[in-house]
Amino acid sequence: LQINMKISIFAGVLLISAALISVDGEETPAEKFEREHIITQIMTVGQCTKFINEKHVEVNRACKPEHTFIHTTTSAAVNAICDGTVGQSVAKVSTVPFNIVVCKLKSGQHPNCVYEIEDYNRYIVVPCDVKGDPVLFDRFLSY
Repeated sequence: LQINMKISIFAGVLLISAALISVDGEETPAEKFEREHIITQIMTVGQCTKFINEKHVEVNRACKPEHTFIHTTTSAAVNAICDGTVGQSVAKVSTVPFNIVVCKLKSGQHPNCVYEIEDYNRYIVVPCDVKGDPVLFDRFLSY
């Protein structure tokens, strides 16, 4: 009875610890990639600045010279690039092109950065983590 109680207490502490770890607010690299690079809404001219601000994309409280968004109807399409990579860290090229929106700094200083938009339809390269999730936007290819 005493051993079962100790095991139950240990299991309870372990469960609470796991819950605290999952709600500590730390963003995983895959979550950060999705927040910073995936958009499901169509971006029009003049919206780069709005999207960059909403997604909290900045580098050391300075205007980022350039930022790339991947426009897709669902993040699952981008996540599928990493299919089959569980257990290894590799960079993968998409098998289909994506609508890429590149926001380039036009003027301003943080927090008043002003960006202009460039739109492409390109294959993308993303590094995948050992869990099989994309974690960074590496580049797009021009072929």
